[in-house]
Amino acid sequence: IFFFFLIELMDVKATADYLRLSTSAVYKLIKNKKIKHIRIGRKVVFTKQLLNEFLLSNIVEKENYGRKELYI
Repeated sequence: IFFFFLIELMDVKATADYLRLSTSAVYKLIKNKKIKHIRIGRKVVFTKQLLNEFLLSNIVEKENYGRKELYI
């Protein structure tokens, strides 16, 4: 028995919306190899898992009056 899991692929626009960045900022992350992505032909796509890994791997904590702020 084979199990196939559907993975939702997100394009650059959807990724920019998800990360609350501009599309040019996402392209810059791709160009500088800062974010993992999948290429299908010339199209660049992402999974939410890749994006969440990116977010978690770029957490910088800064103490600010007892609060921790997230910088990416």
